[in-house]
Amino acid sequence: MATKKQKQVERMYLEIVRSQVNDFPTEPIRDGPEPPDFLVVSMRDILAIEITRIYRDTDPGSPPPKSQDAERDLVVERAQALAEDRSVPPLFVDVYFASRFTIRRRDRDSIAQALVDLVASRLPAANERLTLENRHPLTTAFPEQVEAVSMWRSPSLTSHLWQTGDAGIVSEDFAPQLQRIIKEKNARLQDYQARYGKCWLVVVADWLGHSSFFEISDRMASHTYPADFDRVYFLEFYSGRVVDLSTRR
Repeated sequence: MATKKQKQVERMYLEIVRSQVNDFPTEPIRDGPEPPDFLVVSMRDILAIEITRIYRDTDPGSPPPKSQDAERDLVVERAQALAEDRSVPPLFVDVYFASRFTIRRRDRDSIAQALVDLVASRLPAANERLTLENRHPLTTAFPEQVEAVSMWRSPSLTSHLWQTGDAGIVSEDFAPQLQRIIKEKNARLQDYQARYGKCWLVVVADWLGHSSFFEISDRMASHTYPADFDRVYFLEFYSGRVVDLSTRR
């Protein structure tokens, strides 16, 4: 069973998909019985939607020391608290740190303050995403320890939700792994398929660590994947790109 925070995050992913799929039902999204994760109930039928994440089987990069993981988490927690104190509109924020810099205890407040100043001065419009990168002309606005900040101002978000990301190697050719995930979800589909009119699958690369850095290539996007779902979408959360994958029964 997903936690409240996990459910919030999954709903953010689904809101991105909804914003880019022209015929996504207009009815409210409801929490599902897990499985599926979400339901959209209309007069005609019930659409069931399953959300799953993709991770690399092996991580070729070296993860940062646990102490640095903790420091980065504390910086982001502090930044979220500052954003709430300053009445910044609720945002879903991913902060991507540069692994080459070491964050010390005395750095926490200054980095957090700089992050909130950056976010507050460049808020995305309602129901829009915005990614800022530490390069000209924004270099002076960024703390040097941060590579990028991704913001999503979703109408369904009632409170701030800030998370820690990282930088690393991006996988672009992973069709066998993607097919394996679809196959695993196919095996569970029969458990609830008979109860609902349509069933969609959303595979998410959340970009919150080395193991989740996936960017689907044009060749992969045009590949046909065996799937029993009515539709299968791939979401690159960092860019907000949604790919409607070609499937066959």
